[in-house]
Amino acid sequence: MNAPDRPKLFFKYKSTASDELLQRVLDILSDNKLFFPNRKQLNDPFENLAIPLHISGYAGSGMFLAADQELPFLEDVRNQYKLLSLSSTCFSPLMWAHYADEGKGLCLCFCSERSFRDAKAINYINSAETKDDYEITKDSEIEKRIQESFFLKHADWECEKEWRIVSKTDKTFFEYNSDELVAIIYGPNIEKSKKALVKKSLPLAVKQYRIHLGGQSGAIKLLHDDYEICYDMREPPFIGSIEDLLSDLYSYQAV
Repeated sequence: MNAPDRPKLFFKYKSTASDELLQRVLDILSDNKLFFPNRKQLNDPFENLAIPLHISGYAGSGMFLAADQELPFLEDVRNQYKLLSLSSTCFSPLMWAHYADEGKGLCLCFCSERSFRDAKAINYINSAETKDDYEITKDSEIEKRIQESFFLKHADWECEKEWRIVSKTDKTFFEYNSDELVAIIYGPNIEKSKKALVKKSLPLAVKQYRIHLGGQSGAIKLLHDDYEICYDMREPPFIGSIEDLLSDLYSYQAV
């Protein structure tokens, strides 16, 4: 499968459902860093298991293979890696529902270059790769196969259009430059009081949008957050695609 074109923007959906989650968003904005979890801290229990590793020559390997379990030491190796998950879309109803708390959260928009330059696209597959293809006879192959598996997920997750940064590190946070946060998109159901707190923490250069749910079209669209619909038969300046969003951001920055 050919790799998708690298997007110019990456998106990170965030919930503000509790005071703790809201504070995490405010910390991101003030400290310019995102949580950098290991695979056990993510929501997919099959994370990093897309390539079963059949390792010959290790004591007990046959027993674990027969029981459909991997060798215990492999989990320790997998957990040494940190993963930053991003999306190439801000128009996904499922993402807004799941990761932004039924539209009560928000979405952060980052420039995809510089700090995020190492992000790679996820390849979505229908089933785990076969064991025969990945029988390992050398220790040096273990890390290679584990790294490859971080960029494979079941096709059920394809709606996320995920890109991710994977790093073998003990860092808890992924740091970015303040000017790489270029926009924020408020969910349609975010509480006014929480939105006000977020606005106070935003750098002035960050463009602010809100989600508009198309009652006639059934589509997710964006509007400038300060835009008021006038109901005068003229269509509001909706933003309905990533291309439109890029055009709006660049024209805004040029002013």
